[in-house]
Amino acid sequence: MGVNFIDIEDGPDLYQLLRSIDPERIPADIRLECLNGINDHERARSGDYVVVWGGSSTCAHTFKQIGRLAGLRIISVVDTAKHGLRISSQQQIRPDLLVDAHDPERAVHIIRAATGNRARFGFDTQGKDTAAHLVRSLSSKSTLLQDSSKLESFASRKLPTPPSTPHQTSSESRSHLVGLSGVPKTNIPEGLALHNIPMKLFHEIPEVGEALSAWCERLLVKGCLVPPDVVGTVNGLDGINEGLNMLRRREVSGGRLVAILP
Repeated sequence: MGVNFIDIEDGPDLYQLLRSIDPERIPADIRLECLNGINDHERARSGDYVVVWGGSSTCAHTFKQIGRLAGLRIISVVDTAKHGLRISSQQQIRPDLLVDAHDPERAVHIIRAATGNRARFGFDTQGKDTAAHLVRSLSSKSTLLQDSSKLESFASRKLPTPPSTPHQTSSESRSHLVGLSGVPKTNIPEGLALHNIPMKLFHEIPEVGEALSAWCERLLVKGCLVPPDVVGTVNGLDGINEGLNMLRRREVSGGRLVAILP
């Protein structure tokens, strides 16, 4: 999303960092996303709304804290019957607006009404279906289009597989949706860019991995970043695979599993 963390415990500005290294060092399959995914004038800044769909996940737990440090206004969409009390009672992860995910149509309406159709950034932690709901929550060039024939024309368009969303050079600010587990391929309005997370940057570009690791360590030491609660354990290294299967089956939520070693 282009957030600059330099003023937050000397954090990284990944946007500028990536542009200071040889582009050939960035893996080819993520290079376009890293260097052309977002324009400088579109970068998320303090005061911008960001909608987190799947706001009870461990990734969302960290995302919301870092976003708050950067001054972003956090809207969290969760199963409030299951997670609402826990999230609203913990200061570190309490969002500016908590929205129930039970009725997606209602959730979309609440987000658009509460922000005045000004939310430009979205982060989905669950999958393509929820990411599709998030698409309709964000502002775009089509936000004010109510004519059904125009909306059908959007549905007929085919979007290139991310991260190949075309780079725009105009001064208009697009909206941006980041999908942790995938993004939709149809019904994408004009003016909305979709992004996959270039995970391998952390492992393959030492400058990125080191900067993020050192920064997160400083945040943890100073209490600016609080890890999620431990909600379950597995026994030894042999239990890790079954623990991962439990997570895939969504038998564990709202925290992390820990392996207890002998």
